[in-house]
Amino acid sequence: MLNFSSLSQTNTRISTLHLYRLLNRFQNLESLSLSGCTELPDSGLSLLPRHGSKLQSLHLDCCFGITDSGLSCVASGCSLLVILSLYRCNVTDYGLEALSNSCLALEDLNLSYCSRISDYGVRAISQNCRRLRAIRISYCRNLTGAGFQGCSQTLTHLEADYCRLETNGIRTISVGFAAKLRVLNFRSSRTIGDDCIMTIAKGCSSLQEWNLAICHEALRTGCKRLSILYITRSSQISGVALEIFKLARGNVEVKEEETREEKLSSQSIQFGFPGTDVLLTRPPLETLFPVQLDGNERQLCPLHTSIKLRIISCNVFFP
Repeated sequence: MLNFSSLSQTNTRISTLHLYRLLNRFQNLESLSLSGCTELPDSGLSLLPRHGSKLQSLHLDCCFGITDSGLSCVASGCSLLVILSLYRCNVTDYGLEALSNSCLALEDLNLSYCSRISDYGVRAISQNCRRLRAIRISYCRNLTGAGFQGCSQTLTHLEADYCRLETNGIRTISVGFAAKLRVLNFRSSRTIGDDCIMTIAKGCSSLQEWNLAICHEALRTGCKRLSILYITRSSQISGVALEIFKLARGNVEVKEEETREEKLSSQSIQFGFPGTDVLLTRPPLETLFPVQLDGNERQLCPLHTSIKLRIISCNVFFP
């Protein structure tokens, strides 16, 4: 494996000439990482049609200068590619379409933070790359999920955190390749509702790990093979409901994650930063507890899910 990542930490200006010399020397290269080469231009990948015929793994993470032109070079020169990471690259649907027409052996594709792609490009990958096992589309806000229609049954791993998938797109996933889907990440996909969760729970029978943190909804039945459930400490999910789920599904490990606001709140309370807004949420056991604010004690009542406070001084204490 030829790895430029360690070099790119100190020098992001990996030139086309550097690549030419190295690729010309290592002509049987199977794995190449150019991650972190932020100034690498499309022209740097123009060497791949001649020197990349045996490449099976290519990482272009944070190569901000790589566009559809560079991806076309990858497509035309790396037909044996199995793993490709385009994290934060400036590619569009046209580049994905070119890729899908040539790299038919692709199994693992990372498109996270590729903000310019849409369902059209994902559909091209889904329908042409029939060996696809894992795809990451996190932070791709233009995707609805419709692009997964006709996706290969080989797909077992889907990461779609911070996406805006629509109900019809979720249904496409659950009735399409759902039979073998084992890992599903919907973290902070705030469009996910009860109907979507029920659809997946019924359709994804092989699901083993499901991340619903900061989705504001929960599930209780379905997904009989589910072993891990990630969920946020959301005010819309009561402690009672969570305990009922744990009793019903004792074999499922529930991992509760804090939201960013809760983390900031706990830090503000711990250090007492003046002028900070703090969101205090009731404890899971629905019990009263005292809060002292500048000498005045108040009870946080279970009838109120949360109370927002502004720290004037540092006199905030928990018993």
